[in-house]
Amino acid sequence: MLLRGRPPEIGIMLAALKRQAGRDMTRVMNIAVMHDGSASLRQGCWVVFVAALSVVFSFALACAMPFAAIATVAAANMPRRGALMLTGVAWLTNQTVGYLALGYPRIWDSFAWGAAIGVAAALATGAVSLLRARIRSGPLVLVAGFTVAFAVYELALFSATAVLPSGDDAFSLPVILQILWPNMLALAALASLHKLALSIGFLARPEAGRDGAYA
Repeated sequence: MLLRGRPPEIGIMLAALKRQAGRDMTRVMNIAVMHDGSASLRQGCWVVFVAALSVVFSFALACAMPFAAIATVAAANMPRRGALMLTGVAWLTNQTVGYLALGYPRIWDSFAWGAAIGVAAALATGAVSLLRARIRSGPLVLVAGFTVAFAVYELALFSATAVLPSGDDAFSLPVILQILWPNMLALAALASLHKLALSIGFLARPEAGRDGAYA
């Protein structure tokens, strides 16, 4: 007569395997959560570091703050939301230093120009993010991204002159070049520091299929 059903030994083995699989899955999930938390913390430290650099840039350059460079490095290597947050932190830091330490005039057009600068920086960041989604070819994102970021940033500010007071020579070639060179130097410095942070493993490299600027 044949016995129906599974032998008790097989049932015990299957139950043990199921429990072990559950423990392994929990362990993997815990490791993933810890990794994500650590990566988020390091990304936050990078944002704080850029904010600290923004203080230096603000004292050294004041209104010539290199937002195009910051927008390029941020958007070329971070998700759009994170890049916009980093650029926003840099803008807020610059405005805080300007009004509290550099004596920016506290009048309506000064505040309005500060807001216009923030919008221009955000637009530049968004433009580089869109460009990155289409190019995905490593260093080319950095070069083309900076070109686009600087153009979008300056055009956005120029558009603001339609409703905000501005000097006659504010967008003359000498003034634009005076803003371009600090941006280029800041781009080289920020890109080098970000590449160093990636090479030593402090920052996580972009996910597969989303090459950063140094791939």
